[in-house]
Amino acid sequence: MTDVTAVVCAYGDQPHLASVVEALRASQGVDVEVVVVDNGSPDCAGLTDARIIDPGYNTGFAQGCNLGARHARSPVVVFVNSDAVVDPGCLRRLCDRLADPAVTLVGATIVLADDPDTVNSWGNPVHLLGFSWAGGYGLPASQARSGTRASVSGAVFGVRRRDFLELAGMDEQYFMYGEDVDLSLRAWLAGGRVEVLSDATATHHYDFGRNPDKLGLLERNRLITVLTTYRVRTLLALAPLIVASEAALTLRAKPPRGMAGSEAGRLAVVGCPSKLPAQAAQPFAGHPPDAGRDSAAAPERGPGPAGAVRHGDRPGMAVCDRCLLAHRGLEGGRGPGADRLESWRWA
Repeated sequence: MTDVTAVVCAYGDQPHLASVVEALRASQGVDVEVVVVDNGSPDCAGLTDARIIDPGYNTGFAQGCNLGARHARSPVVVFVNSDAVVDPGCLRRLCDRLADPAVTLVGATIVLADDPDTVNSWGNPVHLLGFSWAGGYGLPASQARSGTRASVSGAVFGVRRRDFLELAGMDEQYFMYGEDVDLSLRAWLAGGRVEVLSDATATHHYDFGRNPDKLGLLERNRLITVLTTYRVRTLLALAPLIVASEAALTLRAKPPRGMAGSEAGRLAVVGCPSKLPAQAAQPFAGHPPDAGRDSAAAPERGPGPAGAVRHGDRPGMAVCDRCLLAHRGLEGGRGPGADRLESWRWA
């Protein structure tokens, strides 16, 4: 059995994909399996040192990561962006930290590819209203310190495969952006710990404006996180702040392509999968046939996703008092770490 499976999702032109895979295969101190989920990238064709999973359509980042994790053959899965190049010791250090059962998610310190002495993210803060940003962005990499964080950066982070499946994987409604925050909060709620290591590093070819739909998706997904994480009484207390922030952001945020602003807002409240792009509404427990699947390695289902309550199963489910914890399978609607959500800000 390999020590770690690295999962990479690729869509469209990916000029750094070959370098990403090469760096993963060159990792020191661990036996690495590389799984690339081909969401429609011509650059996957030339890869020889990776298992290619072809779902036949663009799954988005969240579902693509779930698909890759189900096909992983290792006890640890590390998710790596298609433009993030890990340092030789990065995966080993992430795996070593995950030997501690108290740690659920562990992220790398991400530096800018065009300025490796500068931080892209050393883990992400999460504000009371669900805003999250690249922690430490622009600061000297020498200032990075290991420790707990509100959220890992989705650019590079690791998790025990068993824990990932028990958390029901990434919420596929997010499609892309914000799923790292949601997964991190659920890890905290389940009583786990989220950390970032300063000595596990990766360089990121970061371009915030690469996707023209990014701001709209970030805003929609932030609202899904807020409305499915807090209890109703907390939402009522936050209502004036939520309304004020939404009024301001409505003037600036761009909804996802083909979706009017009012429709994006309604989607965020109701969380209805029918309003999402077709590929984003696929349930975690199932997936379409893919030509790249190894028939001897049947995907494993985590406990709960197939019968779990999903956002939008009935009108208003996303604002149910215990929606998040109920459909994550945490008995009684509160996990051991749920009280952490009552704080003003996740630092």
